[in-house]
Amino acid sequence: MTYIYRKICKLTWGGFLGCVLAIGSVTAEDKIRVGQTDSIEFDKLYEAILTEAGINFEMVVVPTARKRRMFADGKILIDCCTAIEWRKRPKEIAVQLHSKPFFHSAEHYFFKTGSNVEIASHQDLKQYRLAIVRGFTYRNEESFGAVLKTTNIDEMMILVALGRAHVGLINPYDFNRRLASNPRPLRLGGQHEASPLRIRVHNSRADLLPRINAVIETFLSDGTIEKLQGRLDTLRP
Repeated sequence: MTYIYRKICKLTWGGFLGCVLAIGSVTAEDKIRVGQTDSIEFDKLYEAILTEAGINFEMVVVPTARKRRMFADGKILIDCCTAIEWRKRPKEIAVQLHSKPFFHSAEHYFFKTGSNVEIASHQDLKQYRLAIVRGFTYRNEESFGAVLKTTNIDEMMILVALGRAHVGLINPYDFNRRLASNPRPLRLGGQHEASPLRIRVHNSRADLLPRINAVIETFLSDGTIEKLQGRLDTLRP
């Protein structure tokens, strides 16, 4: 029984019958199309939050740039995992609602093994070719020099490994898991930025946001988020 169901059961006077009727009203909800996370490291937590909130969802897997357009157009109603400053297009601002923050993630520079490239400040990026993922928004983009846009994280890593780009940006969890499954001559560098991650909800389904926030509060207080953080930390260098 999920959190939303437990809450309904506790608040419904009349015991079992009231609980059954309340659960029926939730499970009868039509499927909600939601966007898959850009980093699969956060998939399990994202899905756990949606499930615990009693949301009947269908995961949509598309490239990030297309996913952002679909959310703005109302073709995807929930998306994860983003920071507020990453989603500032006018069409997005007009329709998006943000959940409470539930996780902090850092973006690091990464380089080809053996290269002498180092980034001491984001201003240093002006002199290098930077690989990024099309559809992602990065802090300090005004400091970027030459940019190579890729379809996804794997393609970005390939460009850096081949030397076509001098540097890329990635979170350490993704970096280490992907290298473990597909070794490449790459090394992780210093941190570019750190941001609190949130779930986005389209304002046409604003009713879902309180349910999501209630679960996030519970997961933060009962240690669920902390346990996930501990598992992810085993993937760090």
